Amino acid sequence: MVFSYPPAHVRISKAAPGGARFTVSPKRLMIGQPVHVTGTDCPHGDDVVTDFGRDSPATSGAWSLVRTVDQSTLIGTVPIAAECVATPSQYEVFTYPPVTVKVNTFRHLRVTPGTIVRAGTTLAVSSVGPCPMGGSPYGYVAEVNLAKGSRHKATMSESESAQKDVGGQEWSSTLVIPAGLAPGHYLLSATCELQGESDGSYNPVTIIVTSDG
Repeated sequence: MVFSYPPAHVRISKAAPGGARFTVSPKRLMIGQPVHVTGTDCPHGDDVVTDFGRDSPATSGAWSLVRTVDQSTLIGTVPIAAECVATPSQYEVFTYPPVTVKVNTFRHLRVTPGTIVRAGTTLAVSSVGPCPMGGSPYGYVAEVNLAKGSRHKATMSESESAQKDVGGQEWSSTLVIPAGLAPGHYLLSATCELQGESDGSYNPVTIIVTSDG
């Protein structure tokens, strides 16, 4: 028996039209606050997919969406992406030039004994702003790191507070700066981890490590 598959119609990805653009407002975003994303020139009947969600363009090709900046959004200077995709295949029609925004968070860290310490010091780290509530029977774990680039990572001590459910409440933990760690500027960061995935970040703190000698 001879048969043939039905034809598949696929549009090949192409460069964005000359006037195609999208905007993000405001340019300084806060975790948990609204963000407005608009754009042009995505054909009616297709979809627009952005880092903040998706929308269907009007007959003019214009589209607009309002979302809340998600807990898992990276903080700092972040490029926001958007693309026009064909429906129902979801093949990319074109990608918009990215828009760069600054993302801030209400979550901060307190550090004792301070931000200028000797190698070998044990830092007490506590939150100003809790991790999110719920999400899993296992709850959230506060993950704390001290890093300089991709090297010289200090490891979090196995304190009880680091292992328990911290969702919806303030937390505290300890972090040991290894003896012999090279003097310099390091970044202390903390994230709310849920089953191995980050779901909230704290504003990092610069730690100056001096010699332990």
